[in-house]
Parts: sequence; structure tokens; C-alpha cells
Amino acid sequence: DPLGRIGGEEFVVVCQDTSLQQALLVAARLREALHELRFDDVDPSLQVSVSIGVASYTPGATRDDLFARADAALYRAKQRGRDRIET
Repeated sequence: DPLGRIGGEEFVVVCQDTSLQQALLVAARLREALHELRFDDVDPSLQVSVSIGVASYTPGATRDDLFARADAALYRAKQRGRDRIET
């Protein structure tokens, strides 16, 4: 699936032909993979965390609508304690 940086520390992954439940599984796998990253040369105790917002396309919505809903979910994840996934 395409991955791209959309600003600052924000990235987007587009999962075409994917249900919301499948997208949540992708998000969980990304979160787990980031948790497994190690930076022993920099600081062995350094751990990566990630907050993820997931949104699914609804008929008639624009790309901007979809991104706005994903962004709102991302900020809910941050407000609810970070290092989590929200829809």
C-alpha cells in the first residue's frame, strides 16, 4: 500500500479495497513493527511509539474529507494517551 509523508511527523497509508477492520489490522502491525525498532547505537532504552488515526472511505466523500476524519482520529489517539489506534 502507498505510504507518504503529508506534513511534519504525519504519514498516510492508503489501503485500497480494505475494510475498516482490515485497516485496523494494518495499523496494529505498523504499531508493533515500530515498537520492535531498536537504536542501540544511540540509546538502548530508546523506544518508538506511534499514535494512529484510521478512517474508511464513505461514498461521496472527498479525499480531504477522508484525511480530515483520519486526522481527527489521530488527535483522539494523542488525547487519550498516545501510542494507540483510534477510528
